[in-house]
Amino acid sequence: MRRFVTLISGCLNNFAAGVFKLQHYTSDLKMHHASIRTADIHRAIAFYQLLGFQVCERFTAGITLACWMEGLNGRIELLQVPQPRPAADAFEDEHYTGYYHLSLT
Repeated sequence: MRRFVTLISGCLNNFAAGVFKLQHYTSDLKMHHASIRTADIHRAIAFYQLLGFQVCERFTAGITLACWMEGLNGRIELLQVPQPRPAADAFEDEHYTGYYHLSLT
């Protein structure tokens, strides 16, 4: 359960503590997908293909390119950000919030 809570902690950052009682739901939940924003979707696709993922669907989301990829018993959604801003340095900035890393075993 600790891994599950760590995985979704980024999603809960904007909610007050105690709003969700995850312990009641974790036994029935399965991860559907991880959504990853990228500045260059073609480069990201190539990277995840090296890890064993394959594109199963390409689509647009508003004005941006996007795709679903499947592999390693999971799914990821890649979304290209049309005008990306420089990202915060998640490793050096102690106050960074948001997705920190994706771990595959």
